[in-house]
Amino acid sequence: MNNNVTFLLTWTPFLMEGFLWNIVIGVLAVFLGTVIGGFLAWIQITKSGKAKNIAEFISKFFRNIPTLAFMFYVAFVFPQQVYIPFFTEAFNFPYWLKATIGLSASSIGFTSESLKVAYEAWRKKDYDAALIFFPTWANSFMISFVASSTASLVGVNEIISRANYLIAASGNHVMMSVYLYCCFFFVVSSLLIMLLVKQLKDSESIKTLPKRLAIRYPQLQGV
Repeated sequence: MNNNVTFLLTWTPFLMEGFLWNIVIGVLAVFLGTVIGGFLAWIQITKSGKAKNIAEFISKFFRNIPTLAFMFYVAFVFPQQVYIPFFTEAFNFPYWLKATIGLSASSIGFTSESLKVAYEAWRKKDYDAALIFFPTWANSFMISFVASSTASLVGVNEIISRANYLIAASGNHVMMSVYLYCCFFFVVSSLLIMLLVKQLKDSESIKTLPKRLAIRYPQLQGV
């Protein structure tokens, strides 16, 4: 037992460096998905005809596509280097960026569909239902954050990839300890995110947000 603890503590900085990649990939994937999904929702709400139909199709496509399959597609179909006109040198397309794009798929679909529901609830003055978007968005972020561990499958040197290196170098007898230790990183991070979301939800600024938004943006009601 003591040997396992010492072993894990010794290699904690090495694993933490990999975990930082999980954080970067998870945050960027959700950010990218939220921006694109919000744009798709805006088109579906404000436009009509072909533009609306295309936005709905894209939204449903990303909503239903398996995230892991899409990440593999991006990783192995997208080129390793990108040549841009008027530049003499090629730009590398790193695997962590490909993993980020792949993991953003679920956030795109979720944000697009959920914002439409939130908007309809806001129009009906059901502000509490509209603001449910934010805690559910936080849950979506945690799912994407944990799913960032699959980035090791496409060559990203994140925490699970580094854990595999340790196991290969030290032997299978440390496998359970190393993997459980990696799980500990994700569990603690998720609990901290949940605690933050709960504090924000119970804060006075969030409770009064519907009233303040209704006053500032009256045009959104009944549109």
